[in-house]
Amino acid sequence: MKSDSQYVRWGIPGWILFISIFLFAFLDSQPKIFTSITSLFIVNDKGESFWVILFAGVLTAGAGIPIGYIIYQIYFYLRWVSPISRNGFLPPAINGRVLEMEDSLRDIDKNKLGFNKSWRESIINETGDHRTFWHYISPLLHETLVEIDKNDVYSKHLNYLKEALHSLGANSFGFLLGYFIYIILKWQIKELTVINLSIVLICLMLNFIFLSLGEQSRRKQKELKRHITDSQAEIFTSILIALFITLNPKINNAPLHYILWAFLLVLGIIWGLSAKEDRNIVWLFGILAIAISYTTLLLDENYDFIKSINWSVLFSVLIFNSIMIAFVKIRQNTVNALTMYQYYLLNLFAEKKEVDIWKSTSVIKTKVTKPRKK
Repeated sequence: MKSDSQYVRWGIPGWILFISIFLFAFLDSQPKIFTSITSLFIVNDKGESFWVILFAGVLTAGAGIPIGYIIYQIYFYLRWVSPISRNGFLPPAINGRVLEMEDSLRDIDKNKLGFNKSWRESIINETGDHRTFWHYISPLLHETLVEIDKNDVYSKHLNYLKEALHSLGANSFGFLLGYFIYIILKWQIKELTVINLSIVLICLMLNFIFLSLGEQSRRKQKELKRHITDSQAEIFTSILIALFITLNPKINNAPLHYILWAFLLVLGIIWGLSAKEDRNIVWLFGILAIAISYTTLLLDENYDFIKSINWSVLFSVLIFNSIMIAFVKIRQNTVNALTMYQYYLLNLFAEKKEVDIWKSTSVIKTKVTKPRKK
């Protein structure tokens, strides 16, 4: 029987889904959507609405567990057995399992993980893809822990990293679903035009693309022998914030406009000073954001296009992108920690058995690469 903590982990993605819907509805400057949601719980003006809302809250809390469990299954499907599980989709949005296994094995020769035992080697030879190969690596790691971890120190940390990794993945997926439900509700009550919906989808897709490019840049830095920024998503969202502050008719002539710009400028300076290798790129995009903002404002003299934008939805995009960047970046950091830890454990196991598993010609890839120089 599962422990209580397991049910809580299942419930959190479901609760995040509900909370995100109400969060975006609450932050929406158009009260119609929040009214349409809360009106579902109102019976009359005689006080019964309180008990209906209370019952709905209890029901929502209970529903979070099965809904969260479903979210977990969808998450594991996408990560393990779906057509995109091998190479991922806009990684690190959905990481490819092959890349993660390569990071876990690094320069360890896959074939040498048989340790010169015929039954082990036959299992490795039968592993045709990334899923079946992991079916051998997983018990091998368990065997490693049994062999070297008498006090459960390594196993506890390994389980912690796994739980943190899957929790971040499922929770970010629940947050994503909650936001899309909010967008669907906005569309149904006719507060979202085709143009505004297109802007939302473009901004969301670009954010994931920039997150993917940032991860690719991080992987290629050593190969290219030069520094490439891995902060494209943060820079993109910062430009959106600059556009929002500059062009939003509700604040661009108010004192709040200057306060927000001053706050954004201070953050930009702090970011630029701490960026080190990426400093020039941050300064460049900071100037570009200001130029785009005020050029757009000057060119659109009649403000026709600006007035047609649903600024409450654009504000929700800023909130969503910022939170999703945090989810994805923290999850990717956890992936890096987990793959390094698995690599570390496999080598400890090899040292215990006094077996050489180094100098791999390949891990998952078929092309031949040069062995690491000692």
